[in-house]
Amino acid sequence: MFEWANGKIWKNMFSYVVYITSHEINQMANSSLVELISKDWPDGQPPIADILSDPQKILFVLEDLDNMDINLNINKSALCGDSREQMPVLVLLASLLTRKMVPGCSFLISSRPDSMAATWALMKKTDTLLTLPFSCEMRQKYFTLFFKDSQRAITAFKFVQENEIFTHLCQVPILCWVTCIALNRQMDKGDDLKHSCQTLTDLYAHFLADTLTSEAANQCALVLLQHLCSLALEGLLHDTLHFTEEDLRSVGFTTADVSTLQTLKILLPSSNHVFKAIVHNQNLTFLSLNCMPISLKVFSLLHEVLANPMCSIQHLSLMKCDLKASAYEEIASLLISSRKLKKLTLSKNPLNDRRVKILCDALLHPDCALESLVLLFCCITKSCCDVLARTLMISETLKHLDLSVNYLQNDGVMLLILPLVFTSCTLQELELSGCFFTGDACRQIAFALKSNPNLKSLELGSNHIGDAGMELLCDALKHPNCKLENIGLEECMLTSACCASLTSVLIGSKTLRKLNLLGNKLGDEGIVQLLEGLGHPDCVLQTVGLQIEAMDAETMTLFTSIKKKNTKLQFSDQSWAKKEGREVSCKLGDVSFPLSALRLPDLPWH
Repeated sequence: MFEWANGKIWKNMFSYVVYITSHEINQMANSSLVELISKDWPDGQPPIADILSDPQKILFVLEDLDNMDINLNINKSALCGDSREQMPVLVLLASLLTRKMVPGCSFLISSRPDSMAATWALMKKTDTLLTLPFSCEMRQKYFTLFFKDSQRAITAFKFVQENEIFTHLCQVPILCWVTCIALNRQMDKGDDLKHSCQTLTDLYAHFLADTLTSEAANQCALVLLQHLCSLALEGLLHDTLHFTEEDLRSVGFTTADVSTLQTLKILLPSSNHVFKAIVHNQNLTFLSLNCMPISLKVFSLLHEVLANPMCSIQHLSLMKCDLKASAYEEIASLLISSRKLKKLTLSKNPLNDRRVKILCDALLHPDCALESLVLLFCCITKSCCDVLARTLMISETLKHLDLSVNYLQNDGVMLLILPLVFTSCTLQELELSGCFFTGDACRQIAFALKSNPNLKSLELGSNHIGDAGMELLCDALKHPNCKLENIGLEECMLTSACCASLTSVLIGSKTLRKLNLLGNKLGDEGIVQLLEGLGHPDCVLQTVGLQIEAMDAETMTLFTSIKKKNTKLQFSDQSWAKKEGREVSCKLGDVSFPLSALRLPDLPWH
């Protein structure tokens, strides 16, 4: 799945993916293919004719086949090729798998290695079956990570390898975790594993004994165990591992019980339930889906979650999600329908004029309440700045816009700054670091600073502003109408020639609280002037970024003196590029991977 998500396999091979889980199938009696496709479509009206016109572009993802309550050994005469006809769900699946229906489509099926017999019977000669169990090497590494004592890990792993039943059990990651919990408990007690862990029942009993006597279970262990036994009996009678909320209530579980059992990982919610549980977590205000492929189903769930009045999510981050064109219509819809959503981060997703316009139209919708939009490194150019500028001029809610690391150049920046000249523009924070503009754009920026007291923060780092551009900005920063509280000027090609003007800003400005000058070659002469300004009784600055490593002894003495004199002044060594949230990946060699790809399967650690 990771290889596919990163475009290394099946690139441009599929246009539509239909996702089917065992839980969904078990809830169905009859269905048609059209209904199956429509179930996850946002408005329930997919373009069926377009989807079925090219079957080779359709992929069906069938998850957890072995937990489906169906028998796929069906007579061929019962198969059907009509996509709109209602039929038993087992006939529908068999018709799809045999390609009687949608000939040419593809399937991606997850199942345990020993549960593929029925699938084999339905497969075509051109089909490929690839099993990906929790391999012996992966299991051994998991045991090493689970048990802190290496000798204990070796002992436990050897015990499992010598028992065919336990080896088979540990091919499923979550059951491998259960096994480790049980074995660890018996080792803690000093029991001989060969006597205390002979059967699967032994393992499960030790697992329950360990988890139900933990602190998380409180004092209700016996009641929970009784209800679990009732639920297990229901599962045996109905041959299922999937239970609805009604099933849980029927055996006596309360909402608090279910929450406890989920914490203990005895009950595991389905992926949809995990996602929707966000609604009920009043403390959760930030939802990050960074580095994930965002499907239409996920957008559908997002709509449902964010529109719920109980949801507290205020910041949604979709950094580096390789968003497709259709995704921006979904995002625009989210912005309009989610009144509590205040911040959206789309960094490291490519944008063009059309996609920017879709977002801007949503920002101007009367129902949109977004206050912060982060579009760092989104391939935005000056051609997008006209529509962005119009949005800044009209929007009554947007307070913060981050366009750092986009190729805006002078023309684009001057277009963006134009609305800020007017006091009707309510933007308070603008980030333009690394946007490829020069000091020529600073005249327009300076004019906006003098004209609009609403602007409080301006990040201009890593642009070739130079001393001439800095002089224009200093003149504006001293103007009585300028209420700027923060300005970032890291790596802006500044020298000591502009430090006298900067010093006058430090002494004259009554609002500037933060100034970042890291990465500029100010020299000792320039730094001395700035330090003198920082020591002036009229200076109200609270945080400053200065390159102090190369100071000579005399300058360092003055620096130490200023620090002692002004104890409230903080010296920062953080540039705009190191701000929290800028990095969403780590690198191995020359290849960038999402962090999640560098981990073992998502298992709980002891």
